[in-house]
Amino acid sequence: NGQFFTPPKLCHLVAAALSPSNYDLIADLTCGKGSFFNFFPVESNLYGCELDPKAYKVVRFLFPSVNLALGDIRTYQPKLRFDYVAGNPPFHLRWRTENGEEFLSQMFYCVKAAELLKPLGILALITPKSFLADAFIDKKMIQTMEAQFSFLGQICLPEDAFSYLGVEKFATKLQKKKKKSVADGWTAKRYEVE
Repeated sequence: NGQFFTPPKLCHLVAAALSPSNYDLIADLTCGKGSFFNFFPVESNLYGCELDPKAYKVVRFLFPSVNLALGDIRTYQPKLRFDYVAGNPPFHLRWRTENGEEFLSQMFYCVKAAELLKPLGILALITPKSFLADAFIDKKMIQTMEAQFSFLGQICLPEDAFSYLGVEKFATKLQKKKKKSVADGWTAKRYEVE
């Protein structure tokens, strides 16, 4: 399933970069064993989706107040929107949606986050360093992201960030993006006319 459970140091880095309040709703759309949940303030404001039944049971045991769904991110439909989506999606899997569209798993995570975030909500995710890095090859994905998000920044992570799993060198990065609001687009159009 492309699982690489996120080390606590990286989860802490992501949580510190977001610095959510006690009132913010936060989701990890592929939460694994719930590593990110250790670093956010209010357990009952956390939401997770996990496909692996064993990892789901671990999360349920460790974080009994987390709002958790056992299922596939592609069909995850909570009845609310989030202030933050943070995660480490599976890398480089080819996922097909119900309508037959094919996505890289990390790209699908971004598309799903855009659907589930409130306007101006923040997405923070760990991806391969190569993700959205080539303006020619990744042009369509970059355009999709630019239509939904404003880029806030990114940092390269140490190549040995996943060494505890036996992956000695793999280039990854942490990206932070803000979902665009409909009001922002309306305002921009209004000023163009005037």
